[in-house]
Amino acid sequence: MGWLEDMTPGTTLTAEIRDTIVTAMLAFSDHQRSVMIRAGVRFWTEQALPPESDALVRGGRLTYTTPGAARYFRPLRLVHLFSAGPISVPQVRHELAHCWDHVRRGNVHSLRGLSGERLFAAISGSAPMTLSSTDRVERCLDLYRRRLTELVQSRRLRPGCRPQIQSTPSAEFYQLGHWGYPSRDALEFYAECYRMFHAPSSEAGAAGNQARLWLYAREMYDLLQRESRSERSPLPDPAAIQAAIRLECLPDPAPISDRHPAR
Repeated sequence: MGWLEDMTPGTTLTAEIRDTIVTAMLAFSDHQRSVMIRAGVRFWTEQALPPESDALVRGGRLTYTTPGAARYFRPLRLVHLFSAGPISVPQVRHELAHCWDHVRRGNVHSLRGLSGERLFAAISGSAPMTLSSTDRVERCLDLYRRRLTELVQSRRLRPGCRPQIQSTPSAEFYQLGHWGYPSRDALEFYAECYRMFHAPSSEAGAAGNQARLWLYAREMYDLLQRESRSERSPLPDPAAIQAAIRLECLPDPAPISDRHPAR
């Protein structure tokens, strides 16, 4: 568990937050954790930023608003966990997916030990996100949005199981995740799909989320599966996915062409 100490310098963790971080980190392999550590990624639980960073905020050189729960702040390589209420494992896993999206290429330099002008210069040149900015993820998101529209509008694809769920299911019945993130933009789409894909089947709602990901954003499911095999991170349980499809009577949509219909 040495990686936890490497990623929480200067922070006092409660047992609850420690367990939340450790559980969320199970979605990542040893190699992924080592890449994050080399990039200087760290968790922070206090309201104010670490002293060297907070000095830039107070001096007006860095704009930052304290999160209400969990946030990955890319310029500082910081997973900021601060909230008046509990912070859940899915929330932390989602923010860590943003973190991985940022540092995965291994070219993000650590800020450890920097302060003042050196720190300001380093964060001013913060590296961009990687996978979420690619055409592959944009294409997956486009197909998911179009498939969601088809599912809501098509009478043929309404669930026919009993007891009846709804006579006319809304987009919420088919959508990915709990916070409405996935259809917002490619960055949130990647992070939310990552956190669902890597959830253990024992987590509440995980199998249903993975079933919807497999059915309605299959292209993203396949992309995450290839990445997971490359990084040797956990994979979903296919049997749990099929069981969730039967239990929730999730309809299987027709294939969608890669091309937009003629306008």
